Amino acid sequence: CSQEGCSSRVQVNGLCYRHGGYYTCREDGCDRKAITRQLCRLHGGGSLCHVPHCTKLIRQRNGLCAAHGGYYECKVEGCKKRAAARGFCRSH
Repeated sequence: CSQEGCSSRVQVNGLCYRHGGYYTCREDGCDRKAITRQLCRLHGGGSLCHVPHCTKLIRQRNGLCAAHGGYYECKVEGCKKRAAARGFCRSH
């Protein structure tokens, strides 16, 4: 990174992510960070679900949206509910 005293890896324009080394969303008036295709998540940035004909964004690295199983399960052994906060479902 070109910022004085910073040894982080350069991302964009000689800067690391922390110091502004990222692209912003290409939508007019939006200053959010772009994820993919120069769009933020709100405007369609991110990867799409791998299920054919599904246009929803993936929720985790398994390539699936929440509707198709792309969510974390509760940390409590035997509980198959979706994790909400800190890895636990709303019941736990």
